[in-house]
Amino acid sequence: MTISRQKLVLVREQDFEYNQKICGSKDVVKFIKDVLKIQNESQEVFYLLTLDTRNRIISFMELGRGSIDICNIFISDIFKAVLLSNSKKFIVLHNHPSGDSTPSKEDIETTKLIMKGAELLKIQMLDHIVIGFNESQSCMPKVA
Repeated sequence: MTISRQKLVLVREQDFEYNQKICGSKDVVKFIKDVLKIQNESQEVFYLLTLDTRNRIISFMELGRGSIDICNIFISDIFKAVLLSNSKKFIVLHNHPSGDSTPSKEDIETTKLIMKGAELLKIQMLDHIVIGFNESQSCMPKVA
């Protein structure tokens, strides 16, 4: 039986100059509108942002592109990318082509699953943001 030696790496596609620290969801939304520009996409697009210990963006990547009202992703792809980027913090986000940023039931359930995985891996999920035309909302459960 032949086995192969393997190595996983992230491939840097392009560099962007962005020196803003992420202090809250407003900073993430600014990055989305300035760099990703997904608020006007005609299909759902799901992105991952990884951050360093000082909350500066290390990397961002598109993890899924769907149709007008759905985008299937594999939660394992989120954690693979976070770990390969040498990060312990991340934010996920996607757009709603309808323009309404209200999280769907599926958005909230997906967020809960991602949070469980992050907890198991001792990785910090900072937010899951839904972008509409001129607004954004978090899918994260409210802490009492």
